[in-house]
Amino acid sequence: MISASVSRTAATVRLITREYPEYLAILLCASAWIEILALQRKGGMLCHVASPLDPAYLSVTTLLGLAASGKHLATIALHWLLMVLAMMLPVQIASLRRLAGRSLWNRRYRNTALALIGYCLPWVAAGCAAELALGLLPGPAREFLPAAALAVAAAWQLAPAKRRTLIRCHPEPLLAPAGWKGDRDCLKFGLLLARRCGLSCWAVMLACAANQHALWAMALASLVLWTERFRPQTKLAWSAAVLTAAAAVVVVQAAM
Repeated sequence: MISASVSRTAATVRLITREYPEYLAILLCASAWIEILALQRKGGMLCHVASPLDPAYLSVTTLLGLAASGKHLATIALHWLLMVLAMMLPVQIASLRRLAGRSLWNRRYRNTALALIGYCLPWVAAGCAAELALGLLPGPAREFLPAAALAVAAAWQLAPAKRRTLIRCHPEPLLAPAGWKGDRDCLKFGLLLARRCGLSCWAVMLACAANQHALWAMALASLVLWTERFRPQTKLAWSAAVLTAAAAVVVVQAAM
């Protein structure tokens, strides 16, 4: 009796997970937030103290400089991956659901995983480039950067181009049924999602980086991103106002 009940429960779980393979994205998102909270408790995430291209990294020996640079870049990549998984995966649930619906039953997990890889790689690469650029800024410029980045994000919310890019964030997947062509198409779909999502969301993500990945900045950016995706009837002016208010608070705190 118990064995039959366990078997039915296991079969139901397998059916649900195959029917909704996007749950992988939800689990990754939850895990990323847990890791981010743990990092914040340990003292925060990234801080733009120096860039791997800074002469301080290369002043001892080339070998030590390259080792320090590689470690710093790995940390940047890891933290950006966590931020993308935590903040951006929820807005792609619908796209992943469409991908699963057009996949063969036995390829749903594989196609979802490949699309996620294709989606995360460009974000991590862009994040590393952004962090290197921020690390090379002179000290006085860094003082104004957090508020300025939030102000730019607020202005982008009101730009006509923002509305156009937001509308284009829902492409339809075109997949080969199986084989390496199917794998290629899933990776291409992930890359397409990353490109279109990046064109729409670059400003708020850059604002998070400029504010050193503070928890409040990531929470605020997540609120903006999730609201404009899950409540499209909400006007973008509200998010511009919220970001402007956050920039004002940062300016006041910096002046104190």
